[in-house]
Amino acid sequence: MAGGWLGYTMFRTGFSAKAEPGALEIMMARQVRHLAIPLSQRNAANPIPDSPAILQEARQHFADHCATCHANDGSGDTPIGKNVYPKAPDLRK
Repeated sequence: MAGGWLGYTMFRTGFSAKAEPGALEIMMARQVRHLAIPLSQRNAANPIPDSPAILQEARQHFADHCATCHANDGSGDTPIGKNVYPKAPDLRK
């Protein structure tokens, strides 16, 4: 029975390269991501404390390596961010 449901769901939504993945694909990806993080690390704190210098370095890194796709505000609303696959996610959420 479960195999039939899975087959039907896969046929209906499938694993495809469309912009929005189906509900099954989202659920499976989240579960795999959850399982990939070791239990001992799930609640780990960032080992680098905040400081003005670290935040400046992080902003510079984002501007150099991330803003092309994610935009300066993290929205992903750039010509590249809207037209790559997978689409650049909105980092503000």
